Amino acid sequence: MSKYRQDEKLLKDLKNGDRNRWHRFFDDHRQPFAAFLIKYGHVDNVEADQLYQEAVVLLHRNIREDKLQTPLRSSLRTYLFAIGKNLCRKRGRSKLTFPEN
Repeated sequence: MSKYRQDEKLLKDLKNGDRNRWHRFFDDHRQPFAAFLIKYGHVDNVEADQLYQEAVVLLHRNIREDKLQTPLRSSLRTYLFAIGKNLCRKRGRSKLTFPEN
């Protein structure tokens, strides 16, 4: 049994295109995501917002293309933050201090 049952239910709703769940997910994760990237990725608020938009688009694409399957090995929040971390690294941030996994 997965320890991410709530996230798997959310994934199912997102996969089915539940717009209200997408809006709620977007709103609930925006501030923590920005705080994470500002602290560890050394980006400003504007860049954190841009990275968040891009990360959510990539998450949506991964869900739509069935690249994210159950059982989940992490929470959707952790998955989203990992996307942001990778985007930040791809932008060539030289002072990254992300915690190691």
